Amino acid sequence: LAVLMTLDDKPFKFYGAFASIGVYGLPQVKAPQYSSSLIWLENSMDKHQFNILSAGWSVEPSLYGDSQTRLTTAWTNDGFHGTGCHDVVCPGFVQVSSEIPVGTPIGPLSILHGQQYAVDTYIYLDQPTKNWWLILGKDKKAIGYWPTNIFTTLSQYATQLQFGGVVGYSGTDRPPMGSGLPAELGAGSACYFKRVQYVNEQNQLLDLKPSDTFEHETFPRCYEIGNYVETRDVERNMFYFGGDGHC
Repeated sequence: LAVLMTLDDKPFKFYGAFASIGVYGLPQVKAPQYSSSLIWLENSMDKHQFNILSAGWSVEPSLYGDSQTRLTTAWTNDGFHGTGCHDVVCPGFVQVSSEIPVGTPIGPLSILHGQQYAVDTYIYLDQPTKNWWLILGKDKKAIGYWPTNIFTTLSQYATQLQFGGVVGYSGTDRPPMGSGLPAELGAGSACYFKRVQYVNEQNQLLDLKPSDTFEHETFPRCYEIGNYVETRDVERNMFYFGGDGHC
């Protein structure tokens, strides 16, 4: 993991999250490796009912059969010990868009040191139904929703948000994360999360303050997350992350 996390010691109640996530191709990722860039919403008030939902993009040959960058979602209500899955592999996420099904390839992709592309990813809790909706793109297309009845502790709100990258592999053959380049290289090279925001109970999108977050890396020699900073331009709050896995 190389993620930005909200603090555990504050009584947060989150009703959604937003970020503009940079998208890259990682054709070098081979099964059983995977590399994902995601937003997670979690509620872990009960360790036996660790509710999680996530959305973003992933390169996962074991799941999708190729090394394309694809829209991905996941959910669980017990920390993936016995429930949950990706996309619509099991009953759970309800697809409503026929134009953009979960698991579909994403494009265009960013070019290292060239044109950059991102996908606006918005998840929010519909208060009347308590369903969690996934909305994508600048034109705010409704992709589908996670029904409230598949969750326990996450049926009302989330207590923690995470933004960033995660990889999986067997042995020591580690895949790249993000763009495959480290966060320290910055714009045009490293992958990023921009306009990082959360949804409050009044359904307002608000900037997530750096003082309410911390950066977490499980293998900092391999994958890193840069400082989460406030900017004064359209990027708003943002960070870079990633790595090539060669460490």
